[in-house]
Amino acid sequence: MITLIATITAKKDAVEEVKAALQNLVKHTTQEPGNIQYVLHQEIENPHIFRFYEQFKDQAAFEYHGEQPYIKAMASNAHLMEKPTVLTFLDLV
Repeated sequence: MITLIATITAKKDAVEEVKAALQNLVKHTTQEPGNIQYVLHQEIENPHIFRFYEQFKDQAAFEYHGEQPYIKAMASNAHLMEKPTVLTFLDLV
């Protein structure tokens, strides 16, 4: 299983637009055959920061996710981001 946290930092004047785009990712990603969890969170103290808790069946499922058109389309929203997305991979201990 692949588990990760994805941190997305929107520009402060683009929070609602980024939030809508990320909610669209949830709608599609949760339908992927290898997806286990894809949960979107928004920080309370810094609402321009979003985090996904993601779990995929295996590396192939994670790679499949990255190739989907709705994921690739997020690149067109780069101008709404304060900085690039940070992926943090996790091991269960």
